[in-house]
Parts: sequence; C-alpha cells; structure tokens
Amino acid sequence: MAIQSESLISLVSARSSVGSEVDESKTRPVQGAIRVRKPTKAEFVRVHPDRDQWAIGARVIEVNTDMSSETYILLGQWSLPNAIADEEKSVNLYRSMNHQGVEFIWKVKSANGPGADWNESAIEAVRLATEEWVKVKANMGAHCYDIYPPAKSIPDPPWSSRSWEATLALAFKGRDIRSPDHRVIAALEGSTHGLG
Repeated sequence: MAIQSESLISLVSARSSVGSEVDESKTRPVQGAIRVRKPTKAEFVRVHPDRDQWAIGARVIEVNTDMSSETYILLGQWSLPNAIADEEKSVNLYRSMNHQGVEFIWKVKSANGPGADWNESAIEAVRLATEEWVKVKANMGAHCYDIYPPAKSIPDPPWSSRSWEATLALAFKGRDIRSPDHRVIAALEGSTHGLG
C-alpha cells in the first residue's frame, strides 16, 4: 500500500538512518543525493512497482527563485497561514530511476483541478513505467504528455537497497517543513528574513 502523506512524518526517524542500509557487498556506488523532479524529455524512466515505494497525497509547496525551483514537503497536522494557503499542493511521489541508473522522486500533481489533462497523462505514464521503460514528452497542442517506449530493450532498473523512508529523507533533506514558523513560510508571507 502506498504511504499516505500523514505517514511521511516517519522521515524524522529515517534521517538518522540515511545511508546506514547500504549493502557493502554490492559494487554499485550509493547515490548520495536524490532529486524531486519530472523526467526530462531525453530519458527513459521506470517507477518502482511496489506501492510501498510511493507517497500518495503528499503536501508540498514549490518555491521558485530566479535561479531554481525547490519542492518542500509539509509534515505534520497543521495548516499554512490563510494568506498563502493556495501555495500548498497535493502531489503523488514515486520512487523512479532513469535509464542511466539515476534514482529520483517523480512528483505528479493530483489529477483533479487545473491542468487535469497533463496530470492524468502523467499518472498514466507512471502506471506504464511500473511495468516498462517509458519516455515522457510534453505535447503542448494536446495539453498532455505523450508516452514513448524505447526502440531497444533496456535492462530492468538496479534499485538500491535504501528504504523508501530513507530515500524520501534524502530527497527532502533541508526541505522539510514541520511548522508554520519555518523560514520558507515567513518568506512566502513577505518576510525579508525567509529565503536567503
């Protein structure tokens, strides 16, 4: 069963174990960072088929600066201040890997609401990627993603032995918000001392 957003509080306990689950008998290097992102149009991807490697309905906010965009996860049972409540998004997070063996967390917005065609086609791509390699490209005219199979066979992904909780903790390291007193919340409310 997929992890629900309220269960993501287990990230707290997972922080201390990040990297401690490495099987030293493997010669494959351990990936030291995990990005939260969409697949690029140049890569083939797979999604871990085990639903325990997914987080459905995670609460996030996306902070855009001149140079980048960062996703922060909201942990705990509290609400954003009313002035910025519309910044919160419900997303699904999927443990994924590209054809070069790089793990990442594929963030997909809920199929409901604005951009539903984009979101529904992304969810369909995730479903297919649990079974086979896919490439996902934006189709601007149709307002959706087109899904392509590879021309040649690609071996199954070499999933690491890192737990899902440890993978999430690494992906959101420094980007987990546990209360409305967080500096990112202050910045979104207009404080000059928030982001910087």
